[in-house]
Amino acid sequence: MKKVTVVDAVSLASSVEIHDAIIDENFADDNRREKAVVEAQLFESQMKDGFIGKWIHYFTDRALLKRLETHEDSELKTFIAQKLFKVDGILCDEQTRLELIQSLIVQSSVFDFDKDDLVKKYGEEMTGWLMDRLVPSISECSSVLYKAASHFNRFKSRDPLHNWYRQPENVSAQTAARISRFAEQMTNRLRWSFLMEPGKFNCHMMEFIAEFNRLESFFSVNELSTEEASQTAFNANFMTKARNKLIPCCDASRVCLRDNDSPQMNPADVIDKIFAREHITTAKNEEHSVYGTPDFIHANYIRGGPLLNTFICTQAPLPNTQCDFWRMVYQEKSTFIIMLCSAVDSDSLGPLDRSSNPHCLYYWPRTLGETQKYGSLLVRNVRVDGTVDPLFNVTYLEVQPVKNSDESHILTVEHWQWDWQQMCDVHWPFRVLRKARLQETPTIVQCLDGCGRSGTLVTIETVLMQFLRGCPLEDDIVLLSALFVRLQRRLAVSTSLHYLFIYRTVLHWVASLLEIKFLFFVSILRKR
Repeated sequence: MKKVTVVDAVSLASSVEIHDAIIDENFADDNRREKAVVEAQLFESQMKDGFIGKWIHYFTDRALLKRLETHEDSELKTFIAQKLFKVDGILCDEQTRLELIQSLIVQSSVFDFDKDDLVKKYGEEMTGWLMDRLVPSISECSSVLYKAASHFNRFKSRDPLHNWYRQPENVSAQTAARISRFAEQMTNRLRWSFLMEPGKFNCHMMEFIAEFNRLESFFSVNELSTEEASQTAFNANFMTKARNKLIPCCDASRVCLRDNDSPQMNPADVIDKIFAREHITTAKNEEHSVYGTPDFIHANYIRGGPLLNTFICTQAPLPNTQCDFWRMVYQEKSTFIIMLCSAVDSDSLGPLDRSSNPHCLYYWPRTLGETQKYGSLLVRNVRVDGTVDPLFNVTYLEVQPVKNSDESHILTVEHWQWDWQQMCDVHWPFRVLRKARLQETPTIVQCLDGCGRSGTLVTIETVLMQFLRGCPLEDDIVLLSALFVRLQRRLAVSTSLHYLFIYRTVLHWVASLLEIKFLFFVSILRKR
């Protein structure tokens, strides 16, 4: 295949834009992409030349479908195993809790599982699982497996990533060319490792770390335009509404809140709250002096380019910004929230824990039937389900204005929560991104700072959609995708481990589509 010249990611350009090959109607007429289109057409035409070409095409398709089937079987087995492991983990925790209570009470008594309490904590579906697992022997193993796999195939029929090979031949040919190009780049990096240490089947991380360093230094080397660099709203609000004062929120992509109902603060009150010292006295005689703006929340849109939908990356709500968070949810009509950090109860924090912001407090009603008021909005817990996903706990919430009880104004939200710490599991991003991909309203992705884990997940989606909808045969696809996200959410993908996880996740998907000659090299890369 002929090599295509592409623009280096670290250039003099002030903006990073991922071009869209499918949406742009003038794609075929663009001279800059003419060579890439010719390569995709060659890929297609070679499959059509005579009987031999059709014969090769037929068996190539069969081999691809076989690899996809094998990949789906492996994913299903992992999904079932993780779900059963989750059920057993909850059951073990509950049994341990009961044994501890029983050992601490002097009076001899027998404690058993309270079904109503379990339903409030884990939902009716998970409670049924827990009760079934208490049975010493299960006669029908097939029914258990079928039940565990019930959520695996949801949304697959409408997922463009899962059905890319069913697209028109010219479109699928371009996608196949991008995947092949990416695989070639990865194998070239591994071959370099062979040359450095012959006989060692190992992948050096030097090139990947160097690529991440290019990402880190890009915005300091390449000057942004005035509009891109503007952060006026952040400068006016960071003292009380930002967890990390070093993570800015750019004006160009920030979420601007409407319908203000938040109280405004006097600057003196802000200073007193920050220092919390009795001997500090500040003047409070300025009648109209207030700190901050009511339209600010530390959240940014991630949209455009190859993305099918819109994401909102945001930090974990502070105690004084929880009302703003739910204002944003209701304003954007977001029905899907992905929370990638843990949450704690404010009653469990000591005096020292309250002095800083390392924790995310529960900002939603946790138990079934509970209702909490956040400013002018009521949030009601209508259902808890721990069986939808092996890792995430799903809470179904209803959000509605306090002054309007009309059912037409009720917004139903799915809140998915999991404390993502380890970079080992490459299966879960595909499950949550498949659901997010089909949302008609913005998907909110939230971690502690709204950059590290949240930015990593959105970058994975950008890379995958770049395969489907981006500029053909683009080099440095992961770097360009990370720059695209960082331009809208500063410091997204904050560590090299996050960056390597993006590669591992993408390679996991790509490996199911590759020919045998690439699989050996990619399998080594995936183990790193």
